[in-house]
Amino acid sequence: MVTFISDKSANVRLDRGETRRLLISIKDLTSKYRLSGLSQSGLSIPYDQHLQQCRLETETTGLYLAVTADQRAITATLKVLNEDDSDQVCQTVTLQVPDRVFIANTILVPIFSTDKGLFLLEIDAPPGVDLSAVDAADISFPEGNGPSLAVLSPQDLNHIPSGVVPLDRPFECNASGIKALVRVEGAQAYPAKIVINNVKSDGALQEGVAYAALPSPEWQSSMADHDAKYIDVDGIRTRYFDKGEGEPFLLVHGGQAGSSGFSALSWIQIFDGLADHFHVYALDRIGQGYTDNPKTDKDYENYYERVVDHVYGFIKALDIDRVHLMGHSQGGWPVTRLALDHPELVRSVVIVDSSLAAPADGTKKTENFYGFVARFVHPPEGPTKESLRRDQQIFSHTLNNITDNLITRIHEISQTEKMNEARRQFGKHRMSPAHPSFRLLKETMVQDIKVGKFKVPTLIIWGLNDPEGSYHAGLKLFEFLSANSSHIQFHAFNRSGHMPCIEYPEKFNGQVVGFVTSLGA
Repeated sequence: MVTFISDKSANVRLDRGETRRLLISIKDLTSKYRLSGLSQSGLSIPYDQHLQQCRLETETTGLYLAVTADQRAITATLKVLNEDDSDQVCQTVTLQVPDRVFIANTILVPIFSTDKGLFLLEIDAPPGVDLSAVDAADISFPEGNGPSLAVLSPQDLNHIPSGVVPLDRPFECNASGIKALVRVEGAQAYPAKIVINNVKSDGALQEGVAYAALPSPEWQSSMADHDAKYIDVDGIRTRYFDKGEGEPFLLVHGGQAGSSGFSALSWIQIFDGLADHFHVYALDRIGQGYTDNPKTDKDYENYYERVVDHVYGFIKALDIDRVHLMGHSQGGWPVTRLALDHPELVRSVVIVDSSLAAPADGTKKTENFYGFVARFVHPPEGPTKESLRRDQQIFSHTLNNITDNLITRIHEISQTEKMNEARRQFGKHRMSPAHPSFRLLKETMVQDIKVGKFKVPTLIIWGLNDPEGSYHAGLKLFEFLSANSSHIQFHAFNRSGHMPCIEYPEKFNGQVVGFVTSLGA
């Protein structure tokens, strides 16, 4: 989660052992800025980035930075100075660090039972710290970016089968550590913060702070690089993953050539779950991931046609006769076009948050959103791990399932020369969904649907809180397709951004499997 600051003087609270990310609106901040005021404070700034526009809603310049408090950090005031104006102080932020003893970083241990929300919390006391005076009432879990924790009550324990939990009581404590049975909700990107009263340190009772992270999710080991396969698709070396048995199901991710955050890995959270029911394929689209770029200037000029050709060629290269298709965001364009052009090939379609597949909504919300992301989220020299994390978080509502490991893999893709070249070519040709070539293609698609050519059973899934502002476009798409077909369904995920498959993977898969299964053989 990113804290937004718009006042020239602001206060931000962070505990020892914590990292906070700040987005600061600063009028007329130049790229020649300087940060000061944190010397000897135990506070550090591992990342900072000048922003020509800090938010979509405002044209003000700004700063994006990460602030980390070490285990002995104290309150200090950060000053942002504009070196182009005689070191003028243009922003101050008081970083308030409570006098809490840092105790530990720990990992929650799952309790294997029918209730997936049960975990064991273990906090070991560091040298010089005594936890013997702590009881269950002294533990609190402040709301924040991490998962929500709650210690079980004795009554809760009565409803759990004997032999399942490793403790006789929900809470046990001695001088060297704490053990507690907790219920956990959410799978956020950050650890949960734990505040502990009555911690003995240096002969006095103080508050302590600890952090508990969920274990690495099972899906993190899915779609490993060594499992990737490659196939020639009309001269384009194409990377893909496949797994499972049953009817072929092809997943077509979003983004466009040169965009770092979208590749076959966009489906990593749901890939294994779908593979329990289908033979699932996920490809890197042309110019994305580790698939080759378009070959010529003409290919870039006709990029959106080549995208359709590439997905169709991939299906044919694998000798698939009938296939279920799922397209997310810009991936909704090729799967919709293929359903129109090749109904004999496409068994069903799932469209996820794809404004490219939806009728125009008469506003420029989506266009403006992507223009902002493309121009103002990453540094001019290219994506960094931090800018990619911010990029992923902009698309998310809950921050569920954004992990350091996934950010690292996306960053590795972003640093390849082929991605740099694709970004240069897209800039050279000013290619985007707003380009006249795609507008013409979309007009043709809309007319084809209007005259009743779209006959493929379709499930439309949308995040209610999609930052594109495209939810109503999703509803229009549902109404538009339903006018000529009775096999159209719509499902919305509340408290979900642009990628419901990331934020609610199990529920998402349930919707998809239920829909496809309902079609019969």
